[in-house]
Amino acid sequence: MLLSDHPILHPEDLSVTTYPATVTTPTKVTLAEYRARAEQEAVAHCLALTRHNVSAAARLLDISRVSLYRMMKRQETKPACRPTTKPLIYSSQQGEST
Repeated sequence: MLLSDHPILHPEDLSVTTYPATVTTPTKVTLAEYRARAEQEAVAHCLALTRHNVSAAARLLDISRVSLYRMMKRQETKPACRPTTKPLIYSSQQGEST
């Protein structure tokens, strides 16, 4: 499997969010802001993995579909029109069809 065009993998090759090791200016960030950011990234990641299949994304997050819709509403995220192809990842509870 080819993951990169160069011999060494970098975080951007894996779609990993990186944060600077040091902050140059002192900023006040609350725990609530960190949690909100983490929640938003988790929702976006699971929706991308399931190609915006909300039910499958909720199963990946181990929450109800209604809870996911509430999170998406709070984050002002709208479910995209899903393509007709299968999601990239199915949850273990959903059977794979052949």
